[in-house]
Amino acid sequence: MNLLRPFLAAVAAFLIWGFLPFYWKALKEINALEVLAYRIVMTFILLVFYHFFTNRNTLKKLFNIITLKKHVISSIFLASNWLIYVWGVVNNHIIECSLGYYLTPLVSVFLGGLIFKEQFSNIQKISIILATLSVLNIIVSLKIIPFIAIGLAFSFSMYSVFRKKSKLSSIDGLTVESFLLSIPFATYIFIYGSNLITISSTISFLLLFSGVVTATPLLLYVYSIRELPLSTVGMLQYIGPTLMFLIGLFYYKESFSLMYFLSFLIIWLAVILFTYESIKNR
Repeated sequence: MNLLRPFLAAVAAFLIWGFLPFYWKALKEINALEVLAYRIVMTFILLVFYHFFTNRNTLKKLFNIITLKKHVISSIFLASNWLIYVWGVVNNHIIECSLGYYLTPLVSVFLGGLIFKEQFSNIQKISIILATLSVLNIIVSLKIIPFIAIGLAFSFSMYSVFRKKSKLSSIDGLTVESFLLSIPFATYIFIYGSNLITISSTISFLLLFSGVVTATPLLLYVYSIRELPLSTVGMLQYIGPTLMFLIGLFYYKESFSLMYFLSFLIIWLAVILFTYESIKNR
């Protein structure tokens, strides 16, 4: 089997996610809630077109009361994650956002044990302890609580918990969730949204194109995980937060103290151990 195409698709997906801070930064003059609204609505529209041209019968199966009810909570956690992320980026917290996405796999493992009674290996326990120490170091030494990082990690992990109970694929699930969220957020755009005619043409384009930059990496990712070993995808997933970290530190020159660096060293060690354990068990 030729794995080059799915490998490149996975790399492309994580590169897009890694460089997205540039995109959301370009929309900093727009309220983060409005950016979220456009991101959700335009993603839904794009996914409807995707299903229409690939398998239009899928749409009929997705939009039924039972399926919609099962995805209400996951859609709320997804919207929360996206809002925290966009707000964090436009308010100069890109480094903290990257910390959140480094923490996410470890928090997901922790919640898996807590909710689904999954067993932790010794290395996973060490990784979770290190991740906890990383956050505690920030709280104690810098006297701040990294709400953005914690919010991103827990909102996406809780999203994963509720999506785990769903039988829908990633794309079908996102279609249902974006539909549920589009109802209130399309209303928000109609009542409170910017006039796309009077604002900058660049801003208008970026808002309307937000669905593409949201759905494209997801479609690439879904394609790649069908073909690649999960251990490979597991290693590649850290491309995104690493790029975000580098962009925040070197391009936007966000503040980064020695103690903050120590926390990142701890979380990087946790990630290395976690990835090693994942590869070893495949």
